Formats: sequence, structure tokens, C-alpha cells
Amino acid sequence: GVPAMHINSYDTEDPVEIGKQTTYVIEARNKGPLVCTNVQLENQIDEEMELVSASGPTSYRFEGKKIVFEPFPLLHPGEKVVYKIVCKAVKEGAAKNTATLTYDQFSKPIMDEESTSVY
Repeated sequence: GVPAMHINSYDTEDPVEIGKQTTYVIEARNKGPLVCTNVQLENQIDEEMELVSASGPTSYRFEGKKIVFEPFPLLHPGEKVVYKIVCKAVKEGAAKNTATLTYDQFSKPIMDEESTSVY
């Protein structure tokens, strides 16, 4: 078999009024028959949003408008990890949340984007 990760994201509120919050939920699932190692998520938000908090299966750090989670060591077939990014709307426009997933068994990043209207 071959490794096969899948990433999916959605926002809990859309559209969002300036000053209000939405949460981006990112799910990474191992859909393949093999264990995936060092599964890592990086998440980037646009200027319309401000980072408030985050949660996930590993620790993380903020780097400006990006959140970098530490790698999840082993994700077995059929298992998933869930990340949550809470953002506050600060500027009117079309915000885009970009989640990027990497893991040892695949040489290119996997990306998923979620758009949110801010008014």
C-alpha cells in the first residue's frame, strides 16, 4: 500500500461581522493502509483576520499570521487529528484561511483553503 493523507477544513461562522470570531476547524485523516509519520500542520490567515487562539494534538507557536504546530509522531490508518484556529474579524473583505499539511511519506505539501466573508 501507499500512504494517503486527506485534509479538510471549514469555518464555524461565515459571514463574520468585524469584531466577531470564527473558528477554522482542520481535520487531517490517514486514509491509506500505512502509518504516516511526523504529520505537521501550518496554518496561514489573511489580513482580514487576527489570531486569537489555537488547539490541536501537539503544541504550536505563532509566527505573525501563521501558526506552526509541532509534528504529530504517528497517525495510524483510519485515524484523524483535529486542529482549531480561532480568529477575530478585523477588516472588511474576503478572508482566506490556508492550511498546509506535510508528512514524511509524501514529498509535497497538501493544501486546503477556506474562505470567509468579513463585513
